[in-house]
Amino acid sequence: MAIGEGLIVNAISEIVKKAATEGWRALKRKDKTLEVLKKIGLEPGRPEPVFESVYAHALVEYGLDQPESILNFFRHEDIQKAFQESFTKNDFSILYNEAGSLIDWNRIGDDLRDADIDPRDEFAAFTLVFNAMVTLTRTPAELQDHQKLDEIIKLIKEGDQEKIRAKNVEMIQGSLPDQLKKWFQTLGYTITGHEKQTEKYFELIVNIPARRGFDRILVRYIEHQAEIDDVEALLSSVQQHDVVEGWLVAAHRVSRTAEEEAQKGKFVFCYTFDELLDDHADFSKYFDWLEKYVKDRHINSDYIPLACKRELIDKETNEKKGEEIYGKDHGWIEGYIACLSGCCTTYSAGRLLRVKSMAQPLPQ
Repeated sequence: MAIGEGLIVNAISEIVKKAATEGWRALKRKDKTLEVLKKIGLEPGRPEPVFESVYAHALVEYGLDQPESILNFFRHEDIQKAFQESFTKNDFSILYNEAGSLIDWNRIGDDLRDADIDPRDEFAAFTLVFNAMVTLTRTPAELQDHQKLDEIIKLIKEGDQEKIRAKNVEMIQGSLPDQLKKWFQTLGYTITGHEKQTEKYFELIVNIPARRGFDRILVRYIEHQAEIDDVEALLSSVQQHDVVEGWLVAAHRVSRTAEEEAQKGKFVFCYTFDELLDDHADFSKYFDWLEKYVKDRHINSDYIPLACKRELIDKETNEKKGEEIYGKDHGWIEGYIACLSGCCTTYSAGRLLRVKSMAQPLPQ
């Protein structure tokens, strides 16, 4: 029997029963959650720090507006065991990796696939809610924690799988500001007592070793694209805190006008998060090691480039009508790297390995 089966069955049964009643859809989400939790004997809000309570709370939060097939998917013993292992080991990465060693995806989730629902997508979305519930058990149950849960539910309803997976990564690795702090510490930079978090930005001051002593740098991280207003605001803050310079770090993009504004002076520099890491990381030792590794094993002289073959399938008859081979004259597999549909890859041993295409055939 799956873990906490009675509690899970009761939760599913109550959700299904409530969904069939008149006026249920009109209720606010908070009221729905309250009714179901009370009916199955759980206190609303912060779960008890035991797996059964956390899993049941997560299922109620996630499943309120879901069809019965999705609710029953999370009754499966292998699914529950994966979440229990993550909870017991306090390791979110087990779930992000979709519990590959614990779940046989070919054996479960058929009911969802029959309804054109991807069980892995549901697993990833539920993981967000479950991890949020775990966090609630291990931190004070403050308003901020519940606001994060509301944001997660909203994200799931939007159905953007890329954002859902990115959020899962964030829960494993920490937010980008957290990663930024760890990166500075790895580089040997000292973080001073100044840290400030607002709705628009996160900033801190770091001491960077210099020829004589150290330089004080104000670093401001923003989630949105860096614009000229952000540069001007950071320049003002640089003057206020009497630091050598300011770094404006955007999560993904820096606008051209923001870059041009920063270049007018000597005190503000703009980066994306990745650019900052690239600019300050020293990979020379790694590349030296890699070059030595390649030469010692004669990879540079013995390597045989990969070729690939794509079968051409008639859309009407679904029969093979030809093939394309990407060899030396066509840049080997690099000439085909932009497309990943139905190919055969030739390895140096001369054997052909047929790779089953997971994408649609390339347009003719």
